[in-house]
Amino acid sequence: MRRVARNSGRPASFSAILFFANAPERISASRSCIAFFDSGLYKFPNSGQPATATASLKAAGLAFVMSTTPGHGTCHKPALIACLNYANQSSSKRKVIIYLSDGFSHCPGHDPAQYAKESLNEISQRNTSHAHINTICIGAPGSVDENFMRQLAS
Repeated sequence: MRRVARNSGRPASFSAILFFANAPERISASRSCIAFFDSGLYKFPNSGQPATATASLKAAGLAFVMSTTPGHGTCHKPALIACLNYANQSSSKRKVIIYLSDGFSHCPGHDPAQYAKESLNEISQRNTSHAHINTICIGAPGSVDENFMRQLAS
């Protein structure tokens, strides 16, 4: 079973998804991507291929993270699909997606409950490489949708 962790320290200011081919603890030998999302999608690298952990790409990834600012909305489906596309292209045996969010599905123009349901169905169908999806709730107890996060991680 995959884990759902809860951070009760501070409110979420953005949501992010990380993909690792191999294991996160072996980042120097892995390939990875980062996707931030609000009502839009911001990913690194933009090439559509996971980045190899070279010194220059690590520096570029850090610069990407440090320059990302919070926005409005939590349209998680495009970001999850982007990370699954990275995972599906990877030849690694172990693929891990780490999803950090408050778990809410507030995407402009969509009913939150329907958007969450559609997202879970589509993510399940597109996870053809059987990437492990781990979730981390960011926010105080009662201010996160832990149910969505548990469903995503199952």
